[in-house]
Amino acid sequence: MTNPIFISIIIPHSNATIENDPLLPTLASTADQDGVQTELLLQHGGGIAGLWGKLSRSLNLSEKKDTVTLRVIEEKHATSAEALVAGTKRATGTWIGFLQPGEQYLPGIFASFQEATKAYPEIDIFLMGSVTSNSNKVAIRPAILPSNSYLTTTQPAWPAHSLFCRASLLRDDVPLESRYQHQMITEWLSRLLQAGKKFKILPFLATFIPAFALYEEEQKETLLPKLTGTIAFLKPWYQWRHQIALRQAEKAIPRPSTVPVYQSNSLTQRTNIG
Repeated sequence: MTNPIFISIIIPHSNATIENDPLLPTLASTADQDGVQTELLLQHGGGIAGLWGKLSRSLNLSEKKDTVTLRVIEEKHATSAEALVAGTKRATGTWIGFLQPGEQYLPGIFASFQEATKAYPEIDIFLMGSVTSNSNKVAIRPAILPSNSYLTTTQPAWPAHSLFCRASLLRDDVPLESRYQHQMITEWLSRLLQAGKKFKILPFLATFIPAFALYEEEQKETLLPKLTGTIAFLKPWYQWRHQIALRQAEKAIPRPSTVPVYQSNSLTQRTNIG
């Protein structure tokens, strides 16, 4: 029988106040995942006295102490990429996921993920879709299976949400490198593919990403090699193939009419939007 999974969720945080902080809904959405042992690893930039106690009371963690552990690590002046790398070295779970403040896990995702690990014990990295909201309208952002040609030619800034990987990959085999900054996950996925690690897409939506948490990554400079020659020539073709893959992936995921999420002013129950 497969042992129950233990998930570490790494969250970088730099705000200096807790009031109206998008961190609270993020943590609440993780803490309410029933039936799975979870470690919330908050890589905090400092500046909030007694943060662990404030968060513990806000999230009623005393009622969930058997399944949820909150760890707050203060590291001043660390970038988001550096915080994520530091978190992977401290995480004690067998699987690792990543969220930014404002992003939320949808209900029941950890339980569904646990069933997937039992069904596919050979898989190293699971990818899932996400849903975004703008003007109270929801839109699907499906996961697609990465390839070396896609990662090196289109050079997207691959998001870390909706991704779960074996902790051993990050601790022992292929660690993250913070020098790649916003391209860190993209470069890491490329090395995982080259190392022969196994990926699988799960056909459901795992995370909610509000409009303010979306990033214009394509406007940032990349530390990956610049495209030249044939690779640069093929970039439009790979981008076209990417759009086709996205449309195909959207058809495989049921489109929700509403999405249950936490609001910053209420952490007692989720509110349907859409």
